Amino acid sequence: MLGAGRLFDFDATALLPRFASLRLVDADPLCKSAWDAKIDKPFEPVFTDISGCIDEWLVQLRQLPGSPAWAETLEFIRSRHEPATPTTRLRALSFL
Repeated sequence: MLGAGRLFDFDATALLPRFASLRLVDADPLCKSAWDAKIDKPFEPVFTDISGCIDEWLVQLRQLPGSPAWAETLEFIRSRHEPATPTTRLRALSFL
């Protein structure tokens, strides 16, 4: 599931019985606690920024006055997964 986020729109009761395995992909590694709470079977977490948005947002945030906290947060998120290269993007998409 690409862009799994915190699974607000994920009906685990309806979907989980239909799949033998589950791979959740998101750029934010802090989502894992929500996944652990909502999914009662083994799953594979994948943390990567397929879109490359985090790098672009960081550039823009660093140019705004008074936004260092946002930039630090994005920097933390980016540090928790593989760099978003064409190879890692293709690898994440190949999980589908």
